[in-house]
Amino acid sequence: MQMINRVLSVMCAGALVCGLGCGNVMAEGTKPTMKEFIGINGHTFQMNASIYSPIAKKARDYHGMNWDVGKKTDRKTTFPYAHNGSNWDEIYGSWVGSGMEVDASLIIYNFEEKDWVDVDKDAPAYGKAFAEYFGPTHGNGLVKSIEIGNETKTYDDDFYQKVYRLMAKGVREADPKIKILTASMQDHESTKYHRNVEVLRDDLELVDVLNVHTYAFLNKWPKWEMTYPENEKIEYLEVVRKMVDWRDKYAKDKEIWITEFGWDSSTKKPDPKGKWKDWVCVTDRQQAQYIARSYLIFASMDIERAYVFWFDDKDKPQLFASSGVTRNGKPKESYWAMEQLQRLLGDYRFDHKLREDKNAYVYSFVREGKSEDEVLAMWSPTGEDREIEVVVEVDGKVEWVKSMAVGREPYEFHGEVVHADEREKLYEDLGNGKVKVYISESPVYVKIKKD
Repeated sequence: MQMINRVLSVMCAGALVCGLGCGNVMAEGTKPTMKEFIGINGHTFQMNASIYSPIAKKARDYHGMNWDVGKKTDRKTTFPYAHNGSNWDEIYGSWVGSGMEVDASLIIYNFEEKDWVDVDKDAPAYGKAFAEYFGPTHGNGLVKSIEIGNETKTYDDDFYQKVYRLMAKGVREADPKIKILTASMQDHESTKYHRNVEVLRDDLELVDVLNVHTYAFLNKWPKWEMTYPENEKIEYLEVVRKMVDWRDKYAKDKEIWITEFGWDSSTKKPDPKGKWKDWVCVTDRQQAQYIARSYLIFASMDIERAYVFWFDDKDKPQLFASSGVTRNGKPKESYWAMEQLQRLLGDYRFDHKLREDKNAYVYSFVREGKSEDEVLAMWSPTGEDREIEVVVEVDGKVEWVKSMAVGREPYEFHGEVVHADEREKLYEDLGNGKVKVYISESPVYVKIKKD
């Protein structure tokens, strides 16, 4: 790594922060704990929940409406069995039994406008049947939230608004306790991957959560190259900020969930003669760094949840085909970075920012119900593989300092934690309440026990 001879000074424990661009920004309202915040995208029986529940307590499923009704939108559902024979009680029951909460993203775009037998009857009927069976009021309670559409690729704005309104009314009638999410939305002109949030401005009484997808694309076709999350050249974080601004202006009582974000990392090169020959991915280490950093940044924003895409991949070198945190069922470094977030910060909430600039991000997380327990998360917000020295003045004692986890040895799911930085010294006690911490692209966590 390249060593940057720069010392950054910050203060913690609610004190003033020194240096250009520093501030002490307190979070508004009650933030979720990290175990309430971190989610993962899975798919039906393909995801073994026991493998992924240690890293995420929220699970999102791509639930095809066509699985339930076949090719006819007016077909009566036969829950718990899908029309294709899948048993949803077994699938979602295994997820819930492993300690995960289920969000069902209803995939409706397979039915284009011309394919609906009678949309005015079929859309509310399906929403009602789903909520009656899976909801907590009259059903088995396996599903806590429903997304009406994931990405409405085949719909225009008017038809999506119509389907949303009809299906949401069916869900509300059956079970008002189930949260209803929109399809992917942005405060931006509609595309096949997201709707302009203005489309549902007149239907907000039927909305509980505004749904956002965001990916850190530096270049799209043909490279589909992604970059680090803090890069100011991309819209990765700005998409979320704009949605927060829109919500605060028009729908203050609504939650915002990021239901897709992530990075591809493959060990293989694309076929030099194939469609994906110019495709570019990140390394396994970068994927772990960027996912961990994204969760920390998202937790500082005024949103309630974030789901990483994807759970497992087959190491296929093309867009979204190597996004898993496991590869062929075996953990990547990103799996261990997420497991560490749960283990170290699961019971902690984002509290405030100590620094957020081009040189360093330093965030404070405080344990739920124990404000004297604080963990500082800090990292270099670039993609340059650099190290920086950060001097922190602490109101208490440093209990431990840990760099980002990237593995376990000697076994895949057991053994000693392997960290991104295994230096003998991750920090130095400078005396007089000051600590020097060596940070890098991989987050470093500093546990402080206040006096």
